[in-house]
Amino acid sequence: MLQHRILNEEEICKVYEEYLKNDFPPEERKPLSMVLSLKKQGIYCCYGLYDNEEFVAYAFFAKPETMDYLLLDYLAVCKNHRSKRYGSRFLKLLQKELKEYQGILFEVESGADAKTEKEKLICERRIAFYLRNGLIKTKINAKLFGVNMILLY
Repeated sequence: MLQHRILNEEEICKVYEEYLKNDFPPEERKPLSMVLSLKKQGIYCCYGLYDNEEFVAYAFFAKPETMDYLLLDYLAVCKNHRSKRYGSRFLKLLQKELKEYQGILFEVESGADAKTEKEKLICERRIAFYLRNGLIKTKINAKLFGVNMILLY
């Protein structure tokens, strides 16, 4: 049975060390101490997705105090569970869970900075995944930490 829940501090530490460090490059990772501090301040939330008690995916969100929107920081399906529709199902569960917000903002690499064709393809596939799952591409583009990003909603 598929279920999701908010992660506690111990679970966040475990996810960060065992998964997030492998799923995201160092330049894209907030320090764990910052994640925990933001959570304690009530402006960050972390969710885990479980299939029959087995951890399969996670999502971390920033909750700016002055906005009714969430900003997705990290979303990933555990490596051995990819291509099994967990990402799509997780997004649907999160949409229901977070319906009190006006929306969720997703900063996604545009692929314009890709150094190889493989990197560009990964960016294109990621964008296509989000669009297939109901996200809307805005007209907002930004350069964050030297990387061209597009904003999805």
